[in-house]
Amino acid sequence: MSAHLTGWRLSAGDEHTVFDGQQRKIATIACGGMSGRTFAESAEVARLIASAPELLSIVQRFVALPGGAWHPERHAADEAELITEAKAAIAKAIQP
Repeated sequence: MSAHLTGWRLSAGDEHTVFDGQQRKIATIACGGMSGRTFAESAEVARLIASAPELLSIVQRFVALPGGAWHPERHAADEAELITEAKAAIAKAIQP
């Protein structure tokens, strides 16, 4: 994974902010007021953005399997590992 995608994190206050590995702001997700989002909804969006690099890496590795990703008879172990990683990354992205 590219260095600029590693180490993304988020912070919370009156809004949620996502930072990259060099502590540069990637996104600010407002809540309340004119945004129409609750604090919890804003947090969900921020977690999804913060998990994007990990999810992208898993998808890229999945589709790069030799012969295509949808051949379980050829890559069952590789696919099972990637599916497990994907489930964990998705769970991390959606957990409060």
